[in-house]
Amino acid sequence: MRILIGVDHSPHSERAVRFVARMRWPAGSRVIVAHVMSPPLSPPVGGVDAGVSLMAEVSAEQVAEARTRVSEAEAELRAVGIATEYRVPTGDPREALLRLVEDERVKLITFTGSAG
Repeated sequence: MRILIGVDHSPHSERAVRFVARMRWPAGSRVIVAHVMSPPLSPPVGGVDAGVSLMAEVSAEQVAEARTRVSEAEAELRAVGIATEYRVPTGDPREALLRLVEDERVKLITFTGSAG
């Protein structure tokens, strides 16, 4: 069974990971832990050069934070013997998670937080 957990920085997200960690899943099950990143913003028209470097800094920080959150969730799941994979797509969280459900043939999705 393929299970998708959408994680963010909310306590609800932490509860979703704990819920999946407590359950018994069929042999061979895999959990995909996903954190959807917002698309990069456009640089301000008047300061394109400064805007681009600021965007790169913000983007690098967002990627690092996303990977940290995903890694924490994966570690918690692996500690109880659950096989995991991770994804860090960019876009609208609702659309990105539904795309993952389809692309990865997910049978169960659990997420909470600010996805809408």
